[in-house]
Amino acid sequence: MSSPPERVFRLYQWNNCSYCYRVRSAAERLGIALELIDTTRNVEAERRLITKLGRATVPVLSFDCAGEEQLLPESADIIRFLERYVGAGFPADPCSLPRR
Repeated sequence: MSSPPERVFRLYQWNNCSYCYRVRSAAERLGIALELIDTTRNVEAERRLITKLGRATVPVLSFDCAGEEQLLPESADIIRFLERYVGAGFPADPCSLPRR
């Protein structure tokens, strides 16, 4: 199994959000580094979520597919996706994995 690349994923989150904590803990357990984007401090990030998803609810996992940002909301779906990513051997292109 190969090593995970650094910061393939970004996590829109709040520091005091229990669902966000679950995702951060799972990523740490799986050895996946996340770029954390705190939407309570980053108004532009919050607007991006509202524009793309119609809501600012966190956590939301973000990664690029063919130059376009993909967003995956819901902590359980995010954790399942990250587990698949690890199980697939940390593919350079996470876009080929099922998202739910």
